[in-house]
Amino acid sequence: MRVTAGTSPSDNAVRIERAMRQVSQRGGGTVVLPDSRVLVKPSQRTNRIDVPAGVHIVGSGKRSELALVPNVPWTELFHFSKGNGSVSRLKLTRTDVAYGRMLTFENGHGYRLDRLVIDTGYSRWPTNDFSAIQLDPDDRHDKVSGLSITNSTIQNTQYGLMEPSDAKGTVSGVTVDRSVFQNNHSDDLEFNAPSGVGRDVVVKNSTFRNNTAPGPGAGFAVGVANYQNVQILNNSFSNHPMNTVHLEDRTARVTIKGNSFVKASTVDTGFASAIVVLSGTHDVTITNNRINLTRQRNVAVPVVIGPGGAKARNPWNIRMTNNYALVKHTAAFHTDYGSANTVAQRNLRRVG
Repeated sequence: MRVTAGTSPSDNAVRIERAMRQVSQRGGGTVVLPDSRVLVKPSQRTNRIDVPAGVHIVGSGKRSELALVPNVPWTELFHFSKGNGSVSRLKLTRTDVAYGRMLTFENGHGYRLDRLVIDTGYSRWPTNDFSAIQLDPDDRHDKVSGLSITNSTIQNTQYGLMEPSDAKGTVSGVTVDRSVFQNNHSDDLEFNAPSGVGRDVVVKNSTFRNNTAPGPGAGFAVGVANYQNVQILNNSFSNHPMNTVHLEDRTARVTIKGNSFVKASTVDTGFASAIVVLSGTHDVTITNNRINLTRQRNVAVPVVIGPGGAKARNPWNIRMTNNYALVKHTAAFHTDYGSANTVAQRNLRRVG
C-alpha cells in the first residue's frame, strides 16, 4: 500500500498509521513511502507510531526520508512489539531538540532493518539523549528475537544500538552485517543484559569508526554484558576512545576473529586496550586479529583481562592465538590482572 504525503507532519503520521493498520488487517504486507522527505509527528497521546504485526515499511526511491518532528520532551518514531516487521530503503532523521530514539524493539520475533541511514543529528543537538535503536524487553515476559541489521549506516547519534541495564526480558538472535557505525557519541553497539537474558549475537563484516564520546565509560564499538554465544567476526574498528570491544558481567562463549583494530582506547585509563575482558566473563577465543596501537598518543595494549572491581569474579578460559599486534614502546600483548586458564600462543607482537 502506498502512502502519499499529507498536509502536515501530524497528518503524515496518521496516514502512515492508517496504512499500516489496513495492511496488518489483511494479514500483513508492505507500506511504501514517497520518494521524498516526509515530516512526521507522532500523536502526543502516545509519542510514537506503533507498528502492527506483519508490516514492512519501505522507501520507494533514493530520496525517501522520514524526518521526525519531535514531541517534547520525549519521542519515538517506530515502536515494534508484535513481530514480523521491517524497515528498509529509508533515511531516518529528526528536525529538532528532544529526548528519545528512532526505533524501539520491545517484544516479538522476526525483524529486519536493511539499507537504512539513521542520523539523529547529535552534533547539532548534543545536550539531548537521542539514540538510533533500543532493545527494550522491559518485562520478564518480553522476548525480542531474530533481529537483523544489514547494509545500513548509523551515524551522528548517541547510542547506535542500546539495551538499558534495567531491561528484564530476553534478547536473542541479533545479527549485524555489512553495516557502518560512524561519528556516534556513545557506544556503537551496547548489548547490555545484567538484569535480563541475552544470547546469540553475531556482528560481522561491518565498519566502526570515529567515535566522538569523551570517555571514560562511553565510546565502545561493541559492549557486551551478560550475553551468551557472541561472535565478532571480520570487522574494521578505528578510532574509539574506550576499549573497542568490551566484555563483562558473566558474558560467555565469545569468538573475536579476523578483525582489524586501529587507534583503540585513545583516552588514558588504567586499562587502555583494544579488547577488555572483565567480571566473570569466560570461554573467550581471540584469534587472527590485526591490532595497530601506534597511531595514538597514549600507550595501550591489545588485550586486558581482569575482575573489573574489588568484588567482581575473575574471568576464565580466555584463549588468544595467532594475533598480530603493532604496539608502542614496551607494551605487552596482554595484561592480566587476574584470570584462570588463560592461554596466549603464537601471537606476533612488534614495537612500532
